[in-house]
Amino acid sequence: MWKELENIFNNHNEISFDPKWQASVSLILKDKNNPKLLIIKRSTREDDPWSGHYGLPGGVVEKNESLLQAAIRECHEELSLSLDAHHHIGQLDQLQVHKNKKPLPFLIHPFVFAIDERHPLNIVKEESEVEQYYWLELQKVFHEDSMVVRNFSFGQENRDLPAIEVDGHVIWGITYKILGSFLRPIYENSANDDSLKILEFLPESLAFWQEYY
Repeated sequence: MWKELENIFNNHNEISFDPKWQASVSLILKDKNNPKLLIIKRSTREDDPWSGHYGLPGGVVEKNESLLQAAIRECHEELSLSLDAHHHIGQLDQLQVHKNKKPLPFLIHPFVFAIDERHPLNIVKEESEVEQYYWLELQKVFHEDSMVVRNFSFGQENRDLPAIEVDGHVIWGITYKILGSFLRPIYENSANDDSLKILEFLPESLAFWQEYY
C-alpha cells in the first residue's frame, strides 16, 4: 500500500510566492494491515501558538536546510524518530497559514512517511515539545462518525469549525486541513482505480468532509 500512496503523492500543488516563514510537518503512517497515523499533543508553552493542541510532528525550516531535511530533523528532535529519504513516500499540497481569514506569508509543507512495522520503534518524546503521542487508526480518523463541529477560540475570535474527534482527541485547524489534503488526491485517483487498497480504510466518498477557510 505504501507504493500505492507513493504513486498518488508524486505531485503536489505549490503556492507561488516567497514566504517570510516556512515550516515542514510529517504525516507518519505505519501498519499496512490496519494503517495508523502518528498524532502528537504539543506541550504547553507560552511561546507556542499551538500549545496544547493535537497535531503532527514538525517545525520551522532552518537556514541552509531543505524542506524535507527540516521534516526529518523535527521528527528526530521531538520524538527521536530516525527517518530518512527511504521512509519518504510523498508530499502534500502546500498550505498557507491564515489569521482572522487573512493570508499570512507563512507556508506549511506536509510530507508523508511510512514506517516498516517489522523494525521496532523507539520513540522518546522531548518533554518540552511533546506532551504525548498516539497512533490513531485511519479508519477511525476518517470515519464519518468522527466528524464533529466544535467552537474554538483563537486570539479575539470564536468560530464553529469542523474537526475530527477520535478516542477523545480533537484534531482541528491546520492539522485538519492537512488531513484533507491527504484525502483529496486519494479520492481523485480512485476515480480511475477503485481497487486502491487504502480505500478499504476510508469512507466510500469524500462527501463527508467539510472544508473551511
